[in-house]
Amino acid sequence: MAGRPDAAIVHTADAAVPLPLAARLVSAVDVADMPRQLVKAEGKLERNETLTGLVSRLGAPVGEANAALQAVYSKDLIDHRRLRPGLEAETFVEDGRLTALAIKADADRSLLVTRTLEGGWQATQLNAKLIPSYKRVAAEIDGSIYNAALKLGAGDQQVVDFASAFAYDIDFQREIHPGDRFEIFFETFVDERGNPVRHGEVLYAALDGKALKRGFYRFAPSDDGVPDYFDEKGESATKFLMKTPINGARISSNFGTRRHPISGYTRLHKGTDFAAPTGTPIYAAGSGTVQRASWNGGYGNFIKIKHTRGYETAYAHLSRYAKGLKPGMKVRQGDVIGYVGSTGASTGPHLHYEVYVDGKPVNAMSLKLPTGRKLSEEPAMLAEFMQYKQSIDSLRNGGTGPMAQLMPQEVPVSP
Repeated sequence: MAGRPDAAIVHTADAAVPLPLAARLVSAVDVADMPRQLVKAEGKLERNETLTGLVSRLGAPVGEANAALQAVYSKDLIDHRRLRPGLEAETFVEDGRLTALAIKADADRSLLVTRTLEGGWQATQLNAKLIPSYKRVAAEIDGSIYNAALKLGAGDQQVVDFASAFAYDIDFQREIHPGDRFEIFFETFVDERGNPVRHGEVLYAALDGKALKRGFYRFAPSDDGVPDYFDEKGESATKFLMKTPINGARISSNFGTRRHPISGYTRLHKGTDFAAPTGTPIYAAGSGTVQRASWNGGYGNFIKIKHTRGYETAYAHLSRYAKGLKPGMKVRQGDVIGYVGSTGASTGPHLHYEVYVDGKPVNAMSLKLPTGRKLSEEPAMLAEFMQYKQSIDSLRNGGTGPMAQLMPQEVPVSP
């Protein structure tokens, strides 16, 4: 209960002791070792409250609360700087003396703190036994994929993974239309009582729409163990460059000849402008080496990255650079390299993004980019992938399939 502990006297003389939260967390106290009488209290962390504050609010002396929690912190079992409101704790106090403390650190991880024979404290981590399963969500898009997927039981991370799989093929801001359909098939885990604990990896993602009809399977080839998304032919979803190096932005100016809004001259606009709030992260469109990260006249704060195959990308008008970014540094596709701003010759916060091929500017929005790995060119890996794909398809359609490498076959697929 917010604001006060849920306290009760626990008698242990002859009968089993009901310990609702403790049993739920860790079966916290050995009944045979419990004193004849205990005061049990449980509660949740409130906003702006410290863990010590919670434990003392539940009846433990402040000094003992600090000492017990130090046993947790010394083992790095929990980060006291990143505690979230709602974290559950349970204390056991005898005659004003703390005897045990249980903390539900995560949905599948609990901490038990007990006194040692010497009077000190020891902390133990207990991980819940999780039972793996699968869940499939699919629907027609009416508004946004995010809202539709969450209503059907997917989590934020599953939607992010879905978007990542299609990041090279479609612009979710401009190329998704009402009536398009999507599917997300992902892992999910429940505890021994069947309560959902957490979701896992997206194993299959599909989009059937006006702009694109394609599906991807998450697969890690055995030769390198690096997971990626592959289409039904074994072609990687990953492209050489990301189509847009920024999320949630709108195109405010396209590549091509235009009248410059400040100089008034008509000339080639060598890039694409994405309007976005100041501070929006900007990502490296592809892996490469930073050639420049400095002021560049009308471009303002400017970054240029050299990629392989004669490609270069440039990013202008940044408010600031990512910490530590400097010329000569290697960056990977998707790394944050800077943040949107309005420096240089700019009329408002936006990213000006350019792509060059062999020194010539090209339209990034219509550029046909080289693809990633093609398993079709690797017979052994293609055979491995096709067997995996068949198993995923069977599970998506309600079957069991030979999926021992992922989880027990008897686990059903959730609708």
